[in-house]
This record gives sequence, C-alpha cells and structure tokens, in this order.
Amino acid sequence: MRKEISLMLDVDVVPLTVTFNGKTYKDGFGGVLKKLFFSRLRSGAIEPVTSQPSPDEFFTVFNKHKQQGNEVVYIGISSRSSGTLQAARIARSMCDYEHIHIVDSYNLSHGLEALVRTACRLRDHGYSAKEIVRKINELVPKVKSVSVVESMRFLNRGGRVQTEELSGHNSLSLKNLVAICDGRFTPVATARGRAGAFEKIYKMMSESHINDKLPVILTHSDCREGVRRLENFLVSKGMDFEYIHSEIGSVIGTHFGPDTVGIAYVEK
Repeated sequence: MRKEISLMLDVDVVPLTVTFNGKTYKDGFGGVLKKLFFSRLRSGAIEPVTSQPSPDEFFTVFNKHKQQGNEVVYIGISSRSSGTLQAARIARSMCDYEHIHIVDSYNLSHGLEALVRTACRLRDHGYSAKEIVRKINELVPKVKSVSVVESMRFLNRGGRVQTEELSGHNSLSLKNLVAICDGRFTPVATARGRAGAFEKIYKMMSESHINDKLPVILTHSDCREGVRRLENFLVSKGMDFEYIHSEIGSVIGTHFGPDTVGIAYVEK
C-alpha cells in the first residue's frame, strides 16, 4: 500500500522491499519513483529482486501499539504468495501481547486494499478489533481481483506461474487476464486487445453479485490512462460503483510488470 494511502487511512504499513541497481528501497517509502521504475522495467534495464520484511520490523510496530495500549488488526498479503504473514506471526509471539490480531487476506495489491479500506470503515464506525477481524475474515473469500497483464514474462521470471500455464499467452495481440485465486497468481483468460480484456472483466463482474456498499478498487502500474478507460467502459455498461483509483507498488509491479490495469471488488 502506498505511503499516501496509509497516511490518509491512518494505518501503519510494514513495507516489503525491492532491490535494483545495487540499492534497496522500501516499497512506497524509500523514494522509488514509480514512473522511472516501471520505465526501466519495461525496457529490461533492471531485474529487481523483492523481499519480505523481517519479524523485527513487525515487532517495532506491534510493540509501539502495545506500549500505547492499542488493539492491532494486521491484514497481510497472501501467505500462499509470500512469507510476510509468517514474519508478522513471529513478531506477535515476540511481542507477547494478546491484542494483536492477524488476518490472512489471501490476496495481493488491490484485493488487499479493498479489505483494508473496509476494515478502516468498520474501525471508524466504532467496531472492536475482534468484530473487525470476524467481518474481514467473512469477506476474504468474497474478494475478486483480476488484472490485465501486458506480458507474462515478469510473472514467469519470478516463478509466480508455471511455464506450462503460459502456452499461447505471449502473442503481442493478446492480453492476459490474471486473477488472485486461492491466494496465488492464476492466469484465467486471454483476450484480443485491451478492449477485449475489458469486455471479459465486464462479463465476470456482471455474473457476480457485487457488494455496492463497499469500494471497488481500480489500479494500474504506470498506466493511468488505461485505468481511466476501464472505469469509463464499466460505467458505460451500467456498472456505476464507488470506484477508487490506486497504483500498484514496485514490489507487486515487479511481478505484474508495467502497463497492468486491474480491478478488485467484494461480492455479497
């Protein structure tokens, strides 16, 4: 989650890191200029390496709230795609504080953001930490997240999908739709051009019972115009929800690659 979002929602973020050109940056915090990052990724000038935070980094945040007597709800990226959640669990043990609650989102990026924003709304309406955890856990399997990925080579390079799953997915005229299913990157369809991909997203959404009381997250990796077109297309089809625009960070962007456009929503 970007630093601007964390400040706006009044949440603490324990960021993952990305290393390239011999320097390591905290995602969203260390001065990485996303446009420059994705430009270099697009050109093949860099091969970034991502890494999860340590238990000590989580302990610093958890212990601060322990000292302040706060309850903590930590919603983490999928345990099936990263060891980040395990680091948080180790830190909870180190902290020895019963009021730290850890939720596995089984999602990434914009799917995770949909849950965090919902948790913040519940917090602001006076729900207790245990009530928030219960409600978010109920929503986890209802989060649907799909992205239009320009090239599968970034997911392939990071080992996030199997090579056999990429067969026939590399034509320049084809766009790849990748969902987060059961906590993992999962290729679900191909489409002819971005317009065809948007049609498939619309079809997926029209077959869902979307919870219109919760935000729908639109996101992109250095493709602002693409995400605007997706929103305009969906609205023209009668899908007039509370759309929130976001940006894919450099860590998830390392795997999705540049020019990705995605959407996440919660079903009833």
